[in-house]
Amino acid sequence: MPNWSQKMKKRTVLVKSSFGNYLKGINLDDAKQNYKEEMQEVLLELKVKTSMLLKKLRKENKKPKVEF
Repeated sequence: MPNWSQKMKKRTVLVKSSFGNYLKGINLDDAKQNYKEEMQEVLLELKVKTSMLLKKLRKENKKPKVEF
């Protein structure tokens, strides 16, 4: 019999879609990893956009004060 922490890693969720609703079992470890990867992609995109904006401002001879 799995212990309590192993039970907590698997959940059943209701998925709503255009062709109807259905139940799907998800592994919380996988969901956590997917979320982490998505957030890393968002942060990378934000860094790239910030870098491009700073380059543009420098070309216009403005001195941006940006704190990270």
